[in-house]
Amino acid sequence: MRVAVMSMILVAVALPLAAEEAQITISQADCRRLVNYVPAAGVAYQPGVDVHGHAVAGADLPGSGNDIAKSMLPQSFEFPITINPATYGAAKVANAAVAKAAAGQVSAYNTGQAASAKVTALTATKTQLTAQQTALNATASTLATQQTQLQNNLATLQREVTAGTLSKNSPTVLWAQEAVTANQAKITANNQQLAAVAQSLTSNASAIAAQQAIVSAAPANETAYSMQQTQAQGQVAALSSKGLDNTRMDVGTVHFDLASNTLTFNGKPLGGDTEAAIAAECRKRGVH
Repeated sequence: MRVAVMSMILVAVALPLAAEEAQITISQADCRRLVNYVPAAGVAYQPGVDVHGHAVAGADLPGSGNDIAKSMLPQSFEFPITINPATYGAAKVANAAVAKAAAGQVSAYNTGQAASAKVTALTATKTQLTAQQTALNATASTLATQQTQLQNNLATLQREVTAGTLSKNSPTVLWAQEAVTANQAKITANNQQLAAVAQSLTSNASAIAAQQAIVSAAPANETAYSMQQTQAQGQVAALSSKGLDNTRMDVGTVHFDLASNTLTFNGKPLGGDTEAAIAAECRKRGVH
């Protein structure tokens, strides 16, 4: 707040000092800053006190620059806060629409680009998954052939056991049984991997379709936002063409007393509840 006020004061100082009072017009943006700014505790300069709150010698020595400034500058400054009541509300809505449409175009473009990048990444994943599926199918075929051979070998041995020419507990029979069981476990594990890859491919296909839809919709969305922006810009131009751009209405008066370092709005101290009153006054005239 103090920086904003002092910048206003410097503008006022540039006016002839012979004038009884210096007044300037504060912009809508300045009004907004007055409404929204809440100074932090302890920020303002306090003469004779250091940053830790301890008493120190003052810097305002006789003949110093500060002393000269006090003798040259007016003791107080006063300026009105004004808005354009004729077009402010409509212009605010139109300008907001222009900004929103411009942001929409950027968002639509960025969304399309991001979706396109995802399609590329998902397509690469699809290629990897398809390669895995091909390899697993080949493994499944090999394991199935091996299982047929192992089962045939076990069947031959079991016929010998039945004929009494081979003991059922012979190492050959036991090995054949274990080989069939072990190979079947490999087949089961391979089938589980195949099922997982197939599920991943299904999910991948859905994701690609969803992102591709976004990519396809992006140009139309950009066009729609562009049309909205053009329409809003037309509204802004129409308001300006009415010749009311220089119309002004006073919201109130801000008074700065240099000697006491106090700031008031419409005769009341600025800050706390009074600052809320300024906000209320500005809201009545369309400044939020």
